Amino acid sequence: MRTRRPAASAERHYRSIPKQRKFTRRDYILTFGFLAGLLFFVMIVKLTMDHVTAVSNYEDGLAAYGRGKWETANAYFTEALHFKPTYKKALKRRAEIQQLINRNYRDAGNDYTAALRETESSTERAMLLYRLAQCQVQLGQIASADRNLTSALALDSTQSGAWLARGEVRLFEQRRFPGAIQDFTAGLRHRSIVGRPLPTKYLTYRGLAYFKLQDLTQARQDYRRVLEANPRNGQVHFLLGRVAQQEGNAAAACEFFRRAVLLGYIYADEARQQNCP
Repeated sequence: MRTRRPAASAERHYRSIPKQRKFTRRDYILTFGFLAGLLFFVMIVKLTMDHVTAVSNYEDGLAAYGRGKWETANAYFTEALHFKPTYKKALKRRAEIQQLINRNYRDAGNDYTAALRETESSTERAMLLYRLAQCQVQLGQIASADRNLTSALALDSTQSGAWLARGEVRLFEQRRFPGAIQDFTAGLRHRSIVGRPLPTKYLTYRGLAYFKLQDLTQARQDYRRVLEANPRNGQVHFLLGRVAQQEGNAAAACEFFRRAVLLGYIYADEARQQNCP
């Protein structure tokens, strides 16, 4: 058999084989940019939805709080914090329920501490420090309580509650009687300035601090103010009896002890039996 001779070069047709395209740096940048943008978009959507859900739960909790439904309110605030752990308002309200209703001072203190990290206002920080210190007193953390009350007063010196609370700490826990008197005086003064009634409890405490320092005149003066506000206060009759006893006026002391017993203050009966005929 005869075969055709190879075609001449003029008859031949050459087709170039295309080269396989490789990923360039620009392609990588575009791909990663797209993925980063998509991830950012998803995160924004999630954060927005979490915020909306947290606010909704907080508002439901606030409504329950206003109706005195503490357990329901606490559950809503907890749910709000699940979606937004740094939600200051929810932290504060939940802490109030734990402190004032449940007497769970440790959890309340943790919430107040978390709320402090999210708070910049000096007035708000002062109130949170005051609340935190109250919890610390109940937990026996006296040094921390005193420190936080001092910080609160440095931020807002008009906060009468913090003055009075620190006065209690210094009177009963630290036995720093002059400091306690100064704090009670400042707290009572600030309450008077804003037109709030003077709480007889703190007048009694200041009188006790004066008594411990043997300033019997000032102690009697505070006890008398309490008695004017509440003539049937058996405890103050007893304390006035102690003042009279210190002054050597046995007859007056026994009369005050007798009145205290009649008014139901049972601790005065022992003093009456020991000191009166």
